[in-house]
Amino acid sequence: MTTWAYRDRVLAADSMISDRGCYCGDVEKIAVAPDGTMGAYSGDFVNLIGFLDWVRAGAAGDVYQFQYEDGEGIVIRPDGK
Repeated sequence: MTTWAYRDRVLAADSMISDRGCYCGDVEKIAVAPDGTMGAYSGDFVNLIGFLDWVRAGAAGDVYQFQYEDGEGIVIRPDGK
């Protein structure tokens, strides 16, 4: 289970990945774009890279289209919204 926390322009997330309850390793779940847009991901690993790349590119549009159903992300714009 991924955990995110956000306050005062600081975004944090855990890094653990698991499969059926077994620890598999650690991975970065947060990305930051040059304009200050931040994003964090939770869900199946298969969606992680695409979502974080989208955030790093500025998170164009309002919604990221996940390749598979099990995934959620949070995007925080430079204005805090």
